[in-house]
Amino acid sequence: MDILGLASAIRFHTEGASPFAVDLDLMEDRKQLPEEVAINLFRVYQEALANVEKHAGANRVEVKFTLSPSEVTLSVRDDGCGFVVPQRLGEFAKDSRFGLLGMQERVRMIGGRLQVVSQPGQGTEIRA
Repeated sequence: MDILGLASAIRFHTEGASPFAVDLDLMEDRKQLPEEVAINLFRVYQEALANVEKHAGANRVEVKFTLSPSEVTLSVRDDGCGFVVPQRLGEFAKDSRFGLLGMQERVRMIGGRLQVVSQPGQGTEIRA
């Protein structure tokens, strides 16, 4: 990320072996993002893919990254099993499941918000 930016880091990371197909739609950022923003978004991306691998049973994942003068958006969407999203992600902590809560905290630290869209049988989308 230090040299080429977030999109290149995601592209490089995605080249590794994965049990599902990953489609990338990444806008080149050429290191335009502040380092703290890029690192936190990359960690959200990594955690989202780890969750897909552990829980979703997905065949395909789409990663989308867009950048405009006023907004940065990172989306990870899978075609897996989906789940019921609680009203507060903190409810997962009761079961010692901290992945989504950690993503939410990372995104808040950089002034953003995390949205989790999922339903059983319809996959999941994580949007930061």
